[in-house]
Amino acid sequence: MATSAGNLKSATQVLGRIAGYEVLEQVGRGGMGVVFRARDPNLDKIVAIKILPDERARDAEYRARFLREARTEASIDHPLIACCFSIGEADLDPPHLIPPETQEPPLTPKLYLTMEFTPGTEI
Repeated sequence: MATSAGNLKSATQVLGRIAGYEVLEQVGRGGMGVVFRARDPNLDKIVAIKILPDERARDAEYRARFLREARTEASIDHPLIACCFSIGEADLDPPHLIPPETQEPPLTPKLYLTMEFTPGTEI
């Protein structure tokens, strides 16, 4: 059975959930977050979710930068820039999906943004 980037069949394993999205796989990690391929089950649409790690979320400056990034992405309409759909805070299930880098207790909820998913490695 063929699938497209926007239509995912049940054969894919769900690693976790955040804000109603099904987290499917980690596709990147950088200074401003961990990026997952995820599925919006209401729209049957594949999206990217970036979650700000706890170590950064504890820092007010990083939180402000993350929010600024989301607002900037949402304001740009360009075919080569992924569009940001939403930003929010929600519990991550399971909470250990992003392993902590410190011994501090995990933060809940997690700060996240959802954006257009672009498959491939040349983004």
